[in-house]
Amino acid sequence: MATNIEHPTNSQYISISASSDGKYIFAVRITDKSRIDIISISTSRGSEATVSYGFEIPADSREMLDKCDFDADKKRIVVCSHTGERRSIIIRDCVDSKTYSLTQEKPGSTSCIKLDDRENILYFGSDDGNIYKWQFQKTNNALQTLKFANRTVSSIAIDSAKTIAAASFDRGSVNAILVDARGETNNIRIISDPRGAQTISLHPNRREFAIIGEDCILIYDIEKLRNTR
Repeated sequence: MATNIEHPTNSQYISISASSDGKYIFAVRITDKSRIDIISISTSRGSEATVSYGFEIPADSREMLDKCDFDADKKRIVVCSHTGERRSIIIRDCVDSKTYSLTQEKPGSTSCIKLDDRENILYFGSDDGNIYKWQFQKTNNALQTLKFANRTVSSIAIDSAKTIAAASFDRGSVNAILVDARGETNNIRIISDPRGAQTISLHPNRREFAIIGEDCILIYDIEKLRNTR
């Protein structure tokens, strides 16, 4: 049975996620570039849809909104935006009402985001070809740059072993990166495929990752890649 959710004027839905227990689906709605509402839908009572959380986007982060996502388990909103010479990222914890913010004085938009809620780390890709690792609960706003490629990063995936994989637009340049417990990185290998890479995903068994291209699905064995460095 379909659920109809109220759609106010000048608003749009921009992402959707589900809680790990499967009880709720959350839709992210932005209105007039100034307010984000999180709509919760009970999977057991499909007709019930309510606004569970709301967030007013700061005035200096409303222009050129790049990405917005919601962590359904930790109840955190991630908002990414940019101006001509500055990149801005805000994480809002809807449970304790804490806000974490990061500003980079450099041009470029945020192309993809991945929140590791176990470690309180946000990974985000950029059109400058880098992956950035932000430990947002640290007082010094620690930011680490993971060198990737000369193309826009289109997708990031992580697993429980702290393996990071990333894909980029244009000719499918793919980089698999290991991050150990100390935060040190180890580039495994760069793979190129002419069919393009749009989305990447790591298998829970920690042995393979898959890439969705323009007209294909490619699966790679991580251990084999390590052995051919």
